[in-house]
Amino acid sequence: MASTEPPRLAVRSPADLLAAVPYLLGFHPADSVVVVAMRGRRVVFAARADLPDPAEDPVGPARHLANVVQ
Repeated sequence: MASTEPPRLAVRSPADLLAAVPYLLGFHPADSVVVVAMRGRRVVFAARADLPDPAEDPVGPARHLANVVQ
């Protein structure tokens, strides 16, 4: 019988969290900004967005990601 609990991943350091990003997103992001939100010791949100064009002001996209996490 298969377990109904989601798989657990032990993250003990910032390097572990960075290594877990592809697992959390389901792919290896490139040219992206990644947001991982945690509540206590649990990941509650993970998302990625394209990096803004260097000529663009990054404040708008950064504000959008911050609002999504709130």
